Amino acid sequence: MNVQKRESSVSATTNYLTESGMEDEAIEERIISTRAKLNGCLLENAIYELFCDQIIGETLEHCPIQSTFGRIRKSTKTKGRIITLNMKQKCAVAKYALEERTKDLNLLRKEHEFTAEQYEVFLKAQLERNKECAKMRSSFDRLVVQQTKHLPEVSLELTGLSKFCRFHKFYLNHLDTQLSNMRIENVNSKNEFRRIKKSLRELEEPGRVIHSVEHEQLKIRCRSALQELQRLEMVSAHVKACATRIGSQLASLRGLQDDMFDYHELKKWLVTYRVPATCQYAHTLAEMARLARKRLVMERKERIAALTLQRYKKLWHHIQTNGAKR
Repeated sequence: MNVQKRESSVSATTNYLTESGMEDEAIEERIISTRAKLNGCLLENAIYELFCDQIIGETLEHCPIQSTFGRIRKSTKTKGRIITLNMKQKCAVAKYALEERTKDLNLLRKEHEFTAEQYEVFLKAQLERNKECAKMRSSFDRLVVQQTKHLPEVSLELTGLSKFCRFHKFYLNHLDTQLSNMRIENVNSKNEFRRIKKSLRELEEPGRVIHSVEHEQLKIRCRSALQELQRLEMVSAHVKACATRIGSQLASLRGLQDDMFDYHELKKWLVTYRVPATCQYAHTLAEMARLARKRLVMERKERIAALTLQRYKKLWHHIQTNGAKR
């Protein structure tokens, strides 16, 4: 009897666990289906909110709500003021959302293509600048470094320094030309910006409707023009800084050239200078001492003469005042 009771209790427990597991699976399936339905409803609500934001105050012209509802039965009657859309209206809303998304994708594609073109132009400019720097470096090595690297004592000979200065003058002229071209390009960009701004004002006149695509295109063009102006301004500032730095270097090189000229003149004087003999040096020292004593005597006589003149002036003034009183 006890064994039969145990078997019956075990079988009852197994049946209970099986039934509870089946109920859990059913609950999980219901939860998954409810989540999928909730995601679909949230997506529909997001699309409908976008549609309502775009057409505030307007109704659906092609599919009005009142004409498509028909008779509301008791089984499908909604509670409160909540009104659901039918399939035709949902298709219209989804179509509008798809068109807006397509417009956004087209604008993004155009903007990305324009950005890619800008990067290509920037890369080409950098490659040209790299070639120009390599050319300048080769010319500098040929004109300056190779001319002055074999000198044993002096780092820059006079001829090498003149070549160095000539090279930097040529480079400064090239930078001035580039700066003038950039200024012309800056003026052209400003004129283009004014023209675009004028066309935008004309488009904003009353009676003219601006579409979102045209407005976005104008915004993209204005943004690109502003970026180009900022880039040209940065390049101009860099060129000005380079010109200032090279001007200071040229000034220091001119000072170095003057010092080298003085050094060569001093070297010539040292070559032509001869040390005097001892007797002549002693005679020169004696003559210098005699001249120093003579200078002191003359200064003392000058002070005495100045005092005497001042005393005579006072006496003469006293005589004149006494004669006037008499």
